[in-house]
Amino acid sequence: MTYPLTQLAEQLEQTLGQGNLKPDAQSWGMALVDRLRAPVQIVVMGPQGSGKSSLINMLAGARVVPDVGPVPVLEVIGGAEDLISCECEDGSSRDLSDAAECPAGTLRVTQTVPVPALEECGFAEINLSGPPEQSEAVLEWAIERADIVLWCTEEFGPEERMMWARVPDELKDHSFLVLTMADRQMMRGILSDKINSLSEVVAEEFLTLFPIATIQAIAAQSEPDHVHAGLWKSSGGKALRDAVFKRVEHGRLADQDNARMFLSRFAGLRHMPAARAPVPSVTVRQTGVDAVNEELFASALNLLHREADRMLNEVDGGQDPDPDKVLQQCVEAANALSDLFAEADPGDNAAQSLKDDAAESAEMMLLFQLERSEDAAADAVTLLMQLKKEISDHSVG
Repeated sequence: MTYPLTQLAEQLEQTLGQGNLKPDAQSWGMALVDRLRAPVQIVVMGPQGSGKSSLINMLAGARVVPDVGPVPVLEVIGGAEDLISCECEDGSSRDLSDAAECPAGTLRVTQTVPVPALEECGFAEINLSGPPEQSEAVLEWAIERADIVLWCTEEFGPEERMMWARVPDELKDHSFLVLTMADRQMMRGILSDKINSLSEVVAEEFLTLFPIATIQAIAAQSEPDHVHAGLWKSSGGKALRDAVFKRVEHGRLADQDNARMFLSRFAGLRHMPAARAPVPSVTVRQTGVDAVNEELFASALNLLHREADRMLNEVDGGQDPDPDKVLQQCVEAANALSDLFAEADPGDNAAQSLKDDAAESAEMMLLFQLERSEDAAADAVTLLMQLKKEISDHSVG
């Protein structure tokens, strides 16, 4: 059964509105609501003239970027009708009937268009060619809001690399280097050499690289309800669009999973499916409290050993672990432990203490997963190791 994002957001708001959650849980829930209600933000950056507007039009499958000149920020979002507005240096904002009315000193233009591709995501084109102070401020604005970054370039030279160095590593893990105007470089016989020369920096700084002939990609979609499959593929447009929207889909699924886990934890919403680690069965022997807890602690340790083996097996090939996947596995393990310790005997202080620790750890995992970074993944693994040590210390025999 599929639950729309708006329905999940409404159920979260109902849970938060009851006012019986701890402050940390309340803030996590509010952050989840914001994530569900906001589109995935795709930020397109790069030097002036690198084809950013054309790339956004290509990804949206329609001409959605208005001709407003080099404003610092140009946002394109989905909506029921065509609207355009601007925000000026003095803090004022106004609606425009035409992009040509955009006044001098405009800091941001927002274009709303009813395009299907914009139902789950929005685009922001960032102009970094202004004065240094303005460029720094615009870059910080973009970093704070971006979920995915596309850096458009023909060269990715030293100045661009210096600017890119300011982007946090966790955002670089969701970023693509896009070699625009690849057809020109191919005709000059330098495209392969260019790609090879960038291979090392791409491996360190980006998720991957895509060469694209944007004009041909747009031409492949020029006919209504028809795409020229051969041109669409050869232009590089298909590969890039598939990769970008796959990241969008993964992001939305992660948001849904986080919301379901939050509701399951704090609202008892067990009918909503979520990826959960199987909870091992506990055979309760009728021989007293110590025997019950011996079974409980053994099951908890077995669960943690299995999760550790699963993580190690997935990185056995020498590849760096995927932080998102590690976080998801830690969340599943923490939730399974919390459910398992629900069987703890209420008369045993040690078991009750571990029950409280397991529940608190499950809550902390939600925060780590919201951060989506390597540091958060490392913290999540460390938290599970601490739980394992506590359980080992309390184990009977």
